[in-house]
Amino acid sequence: MVTFLAVALMTLQGVATGPSFSGIWVLDPVRSTLYPGGARELQLVIIDRASTIQITDRRQSRDDEYAVPSDGQPHQHTASGAVYVRTLRRENGALSWQVTMTRVADKASISYAERWSLSDGGRTLTVYTAYPGGRDVVKVFARKD
Repeated sequence: MVTFLAVALMTLQGVATGPSFSGIWVLDPVRSTLYPGGARELQLVIIDRASTIQITDRRQSRDDEYAVPSDGQPHQHTASGAVYVRTLRRENGALSWQVTMTRVADKASISYAERWSLSDGGRTLTVYTAYPGGRDVVKVFARKD
């Protein structure tokens, strides 16, 4: 009964049940598998609520901020000259994303899947991105806070 009440209270307060992805995350390029020219200095600020993930993506050149409900429905936002359509689901303690990015300038688009998972007692965030043609990227982040 106590466990049920704790989970119900967290849900009412807007806190995600299960592992929380909230925090400030700093990319560890040594432990990551990145593509040439990819960002080596990257920070994610994540606020994980029961029904929405809010992300600020900080790079040397820019900051992008977006929020996506974890309802499995497509949600659109514009950032850095591109339109993103993101679908987010929570699956077995991980975040499962489907993303389509379309550049505004030339309308070129790409679709890819991401899986975000926590390890090391919630101190490590791994973002596995599967691009078409097998160009997979693995970004490993350490919790800063």
